[in-house]
Amino acid sequence: NFAAWQFANADQSEVLVCHYQRLSLPLGTAPERLKIVCDPSATYEDAAGNRYSGGMLMHIGLPMPLSHGDFGSTVIHLKKI
Repeated sequence: NFAAWQFANADQSEVLVCHYQRLSLPLGTAPERLKIVCDPSATYEDAAGNRYSGGMLMHIGLPMPLSHGDFGSTVIHLKKI
């Protein structure tokens, strides 16, 4: 029900995650998590100031926000700090 792409520069200091959802999920459904390929020893920050360890992104995944309608999309820009 969704498609996702990830783009990273050569040194993995920046990662762009694009998530596209076709149909919205029923209420109460847990958000999807996307496993991100990145530097496991680094810490990354998104535009909202949320920080994630690279190891967590690779093994647990980045939680995607729930869409409030069909055909929702999310783009997240992560920067190594």
